This record gives sequence, C-alpha cells and structure tokens, in this order.
Amino acid sequence: MSLLLLCVVSTILSGDVYDIDTKDPLQAHVLIVETDQIHLCNPQGTFAIPDLPLHTYGLIISHIGYKDETLTVVIQQPDTIKIQVGLSSTPIDVEQVETKAERIVAPGKRTFTKEEMEVIPGAEKDVFRAIQMIPGVSAASDYLGLFYVRGGELYENKVLFDHVEILSPYHYFGIGSAFNVDLIEDFEFHIGTVPVRYGDAVSSVLLVNSRQADTRQNGVVSIDPIEANFFCSKPLTKNLSVALSAKRNYLDVLLRELGIVEGVLLPYFFDLQAKVSIGTKYGNFSLNGLHSKEGTDIQASFAEETVELQMNGVSNTFWLDYDINASEQLSLQTYVFYSNMDRYLHGEVPTGTGSSETATEEYDVQKYGTYLHMEYSPGFVTLTIGGGIGRYELMHTGPRIEDIFYKIGSINYSLEGDTSDYYSFLYATQRFSILDLLNCEVGERIDWLPAIKDPVFSPRIKLVHKKRPNLFFAYGHHYQTPPLEYQVQEYEPLKAKSLNIGVEHLIIPGLLGKIEYYKKEYENLIRGYPTDLFFNDGTGTASGIEFSLRKYRVGRLYGMISYAYSLSKRTSPYDSTVVTSDVHRPHILNAFLGNRLPAGFEVGIKLQVSSGLAYRPVIGREGHDQWMPIYSPTKERLPYYQRIDVHVEKEFSLWGMQGELYVTLLNITNHKNIQGYLYNGDYTLRKAIYQLPRMPLVGIRIKF
Repeated sequence: MSLLLLCVVSTILSGDVYDIDTKDPLQAHVLIVETDQIHLCNPQGTFAIPDLPLHTYGLIISHIGYKDETLTVVIQQPDTIKIQVGLSSTPIDVEQVETKAERIVAPGKRTFTKEEMEVIPGAEKDVFRAIQMIPGVSAASDYLGLFYVRGGELYENKVLFDHVEILSPYHYFGIGSAFNVDLIEDFEFHIGTVPVRYGDAVSSVLLVNSRQADTRQNGVVSIDPIEANFFCSKPLTKNLSVALSAKRNYLDVLLRELGIVEGVLLPYFFDLQAKVSIGTKYGNFSLNGLHSKEGTDIQASFAEETVELQMNGVSNTFWLDYDINASEQLSLQTYVFYSNMDRYLHGEVPTGTGSSETATEEYDVQKYGTYLHMEYSPGFVTLTIGGGIGRYELMHTGPRIEDIFYKIGSINYSLEGDTSDYYSFLYATQRFSILDLLNCEVGERIDWLPAIKDPVFSPRIKLVHKKRPNLFFAYGHHYQTPPLEYQVQEYEPLKAKSLNIGVEHLIIPGLLGKIEYYKKEYENLIRGYPTDLFFNDGTGTASGIEFSLRKYRVGRLYGMISYAYSLSKRTSPYDSTVVTSDVHRPHILNAFLGNRLPAGFEVGIKLQVSSGLAYRPVIGREGHDQWMPIYSPTKERLPYYQRIDVHVEKEFSLWGMQGELYVTLLNITNHKNIQGYLYNGDYTLRKAIYQLPRMPLVGIRIKF
C-alpha cells in the first residue's frame, strides 16, 4: 500500500506505529529510502527523525509478521508533524527481512539489541561479554566479564540501567552480570567523546535500557551450565503492568565437580529485579528495584601452600522514573534513586617462612539523589537541558582484594577511606544543522564532584557530515571522581581530553563500515600502588585507529569484523616514569558471523585474537621473615591470546509453548591462553594460570 503525504513539515518527523486491528504499539523499523537511514521505534511504537532538510522522502515502515507500509513525505518548510501508521498482520515468512540497527552516524556510540546479544558465541547472554566484540574493548580473563576500554582502568567505566548508576553491576571479579538479558531491550555503549548527559567517567559509559510495559503476558525460563534464569511480564490493567526476573549461577559447583579448574575465582550470585510500569494521561511512571547477593569460600593450593579467600556482598538499587510528553516538542524525564553496596572480603596467604598473613577488606558505599532531563525541539534546533543533586558516602578499610589474592607486594597496609559529600551537575546541549551539510552538537557540563573542592567544566562538540560517506569529528573534556579509598593529601578529579575523527559509510542497507582515529590525554591519575602512600598526579595517553565492518540482522547472514591498533601509556604506580598500561592490548582482532537457516536453526562462529597483557616478571626477592618480590624494571607481554567459539540453536514448539535449544562450544581449538603467573610464598616457584579450556555448554529456553 502506498500513501502520499503533502505536509508543511519541519526538520523533525515523528510518528506512532501500531497494529491496525488491536491498536497495540509496534516497535517497527522506519527506513528513509533516500538516505538509507533506519530508525527503530521505541517500545511505545514512537519514532522521531530530527534534522531532515527540505526534500521529498520515501518511508518504508516494517515489522516482522506485518505488511510493509510505504509513504511519501514532502517537506516544504520548517515545522513539526506527527503521523499515525497502522500495520496489518500477515503470516510470518521465513524469508522475511528483519532489520535492527542503530542510528547511522553517532560518533563513539555502539548499540546492540537483546536479540544480538543472545546469539554472539561465548557472550552467554551477558551484556559485559557482548561488548567485548566492540573495537578497543578487552577483558583480562575468560572467566571474567570485567571490561577495559582503550587501555583505561576498570573504575573509569560507568554502568547505567535506565539512566541510573548501578554501583555493583557485575559480581565479584566480573564472573557475571547483575542484569537478566530477558529484561533488557538493548544497550548503548559510549566511548570517546561521550554526550554531556553522562559524566563522572573518563573511559566509557554503558547504558542498559530495560523492556517497556508489555501488553500481553509473557515469560521465559532458561537454564544452562552457567546459570538459571526466570522472567515474567504481566499487564494487570490497561495502564499497569509488572515484570519480574531472577537468576542464579552455579558454574563454580559444576567446574569443581568436573575437575576442570581448581581454585579459580568463581563465586555464586543471585539477582532479583522487578519493574512496575504505570501509564497515565500525563506520562509514564516506572518503579524499579535490583537486588544482588554473592559469596564464596575458596582454597587454592600451590607448592604445598594454600591461599584462602572468603567473599560476601549485597547490593541494592531502587529508582523511580517519570517520563512526561508535555507536547510534540517538549519531553521531560525525572529520576529519584537510592543505591548501596556492602562487601566483606577476607584473605590468607603464605609468607614463605611457614606462617601465613591475613587481611580483611570491608567496603560500604551509598549513593542517592534525583535529576531532571528535558528535551525541546521547536523545529530548527533541539535543546537538551538537565541537572541533578545527590549524596555519596563511602567507607573502606583494609587492602585491596587484588593484593590479597595475587600477592602483589605486601598486604600489611590498609586503605582507610571515609568520605561523605554532596554532588551536583548541570548540562546543556544544542543540536542543529549548518548549511544542510553538517549536523552539529555543542554541549557543556558542570560537575561538583564529591571530595573535589572546585567545580569542573566539560565542553564537548560533535560534527557529522550529512552526505555519505559520513565524516565525523568529536572533541571533549571528561572528569571523574578518583577512587576515594586511596588516601591523598587533596583529591583532584581524573581528567581526560578526547579527540575522535573518522568516517562511517552505509555500503548497502544493513552493512555499515567505520574507520576511527582517537587520542586521549589523561591527567590526575592515581599512582602509588601498592603502598599506603598515593598520589593524584599521574598522567597518561591513549591513541589508536579502529576498523569495523558490521552486517546487521538483515536477511539470513549477519556479523561483525573489527581490528584495533592502539598505544596506551600511564604513569608507573611505583615512580614517575611512563609505562605501558597493564590492561592494554596493542592489537585486537574480533570477527563474528551468524546465519539463520531454515527449519528454525541459527548458527554462529566467533574469533578473537589479541596481544597478551603486559606484566612485570619477578626477577628476585628480598627480606627475611617475609619475602618481597623484586620486579623487572621493564614489562613483558604474555603470549598472544586466541579463541574460537561456536554457537548453534534450534527453535521448537512444546505443548503450545515456543522454545530454543542451544549448544555453545567455547575455545573449540583448546588453545592454552595464559592469564598470568602465580608465585609461591618465597617467590622461588611460579606456575602459569590458564584461561578457559575447551568447554561445551548446553542450554534451553522456554517462552510462555
């Protein structure tokens, strides 16, 4: 069906897409034929396309299981319109195209949907493992979902769920995510020059978006050797719905019973998350809660000596958000939240003299506050304004747990952090077009960070060429509160100046190529580890070039291939020299290919090859009653890391319910990747700690 709309339209075109029979909203795809841009409606079926120049456009509205709708829109002069599009259902054809894509040009932003996360081999439906396919992102271990971005530290990343910070998003040492994938709609990963809406992070911001209210009851039960998951969503009334998810892992028990690994940090965890959605004529309320609990008791033996570790922790996050669509031009979002995290860790390590040394770390953090986000689009420009205020409280005693287990230096010191302070921030962004050639975004952010005396100002700018291929430029300043468990005379905010230049080209619909050069300069980094004397004056640099080619889930074949070359150096924790960052990998190659086959089969294969991590080998020892290592003045690298994973899944029907049976084979070549080295108490012996061996995983998902 084809319609012609002759409208007095602005540079903003918005609309609602719905089922023409039931009137239920549809999360459809809107394709602009002339520009090949694909826009995804939100779960309420709404889309908005800003900054359209005067022109005639063809739109194709599509959704799997529905007939496509074709519209012609004529833009004659600046204004704003909103269209209504109803789609008629049709039987699903296995040949039908399903498209899911992010906005074509968004410098530094990567987006993955829930469906894409589920089919990446080795990701195991974990958001933190899925983002390791993104150029410039790496992990220190197969066992851990902890991620490092372009040579940055772990604490330089911020994780948000529905725009609310999660203090403990991954369980101890990153063995698993706190988020149930069935409650996730998609995630946005911002690196480089981050939008001014997000602050207090100098490496990256990960935004996880939850599913919106469902109009029909549905649920998922899944189980595999790593964890068991439950999710259920049910509308109670027309304007009230609830969603509940729970998961529990048991990989620690499985691996020990099979004798595959011994003494590896694999704590158990349990997560419970709930969401209540309330729709009103003034807007949509959402009440949310996330509760996580974890713990373990580990004994690892080496050379007749034993390392013991006990861990227990609880974290909670509760928040209320209220979305208000005041008009077609004005939208408001308000948030009120409370988060806390408590953890207790106790370690015992041998000293090499027949005795042992113990240490205990206690960590208690609370953060609460409120903030407002407003977006106004009068037609020729889009204005974004926001701000918030809250309080941050931290209490920390004991050494860092990494010292306890990996025995990096003495553990006879304590980081006595005790901070309680208010924080606040303001930001504003203006987006507009220049001569129908450039999309320009200019923003400024002001932060009053906890424990920092003076406010910090973060200007940021992005320029995108509107014609293909799309050239882009981005530059900005980013600030972050330093880890307050480190004691320094006067805290200074971590600072990063970020530059990004690149080109992005939609080769054909659904196939996106990208080349990006980046450079970052760091100031006020923490150094002084592992003693009780720390300094807040470290510096660093990170630069590199990244290539990626991504085939979205359009048709049967989809996937991604990327290569990143980078250099990253930081002030040594031991002195003032500049050395290679420990978590930096100069070369990272990722490749993933998936294929949707007939009869409900879907297969995927993933390849990862990267440089080994940098480390300082022990070249001697000193001391008497307690031995201390003497490290090499220069760093070496572990051998190259390489791993191939394969994933196969099959859809099926059982007693009127739909389901999926899947098999994943991790490290199919059984390559022995070295994670690091463990020394005995007197540093006379060491052994290699290997990462995951070849390992099959079988799982099942039942949808109801």
